[in-house]
Amino acid sequence: MYYLGVTGGFLTGKSTVCGFLRRMKIKVINTDDIYRGLLSLDKMLKKHLVSEFGREILRGGRISRSNLRKRVLGNESNLSKVSEISHPYIISALKKELNSYRKMPGIIAVEVPLLYETGLENLFDKVIVVLAKKNNQVSRGLRLGYKRKQIQFFLACQLPLGYKKDKADYVLFNYKGREELYKQLKGVIEDIKNNQSLQQISA
Repeated sequence: MYYLGVTGGFLTGKSTVCGFLRRMKIKVINTDDIYRGLLSLDKMLKKHLVSEFGREILRGGRISRSNLRKRVLGNESNLSKVSEISHPYIISALKKELNSYRKMPGIIAVEVPLLYETGLENLFDKVIVVLAKKNNQVSRGLRLGYKRKQIQFFLACQLPLGYKKDKADYVLFNYKGREELYKQLKGVIEDIKNNQSLQQISA
């Protein structure tokens, strides 16, 4: 199995790229989905988060993502605490899932918003970084209902896009719309298939 990481910045188009990958019949794992499942089912994670933030983050006996989000928005210390508690669970679950595909052929992509922040680049054969202009990130956030201060908070809490660009194996520039982004991604996938061993990626 060939492992492809997909990351970028806040609202740069990571999920759009992963949607394109699914259209190309490439399996995609989303670490946000992993976290959502852990918040619902993992009792130890629930215990740790409730111990830190109180029962106010619960709804119907389960962790409420919206209640938890309220505790971290605009509070970098709380965000760091949530990350410190949650990331080991997410990473463990991700490694377990990736290992289950280890002997299978093909490419599997993983959307990891904080890939470089959590030091996960070594899990992947190659990493794609999706870039967007800051004004586009802000406008997308406003359209999605975020307040401008919230957008600035999320932007400030992530590593600079320039750093991620320098670390990336492939860079996609989400500047000119979906069609252009798709063309860039198609070229990346063709390059991967042309340069990697048949044993690793062939179906």
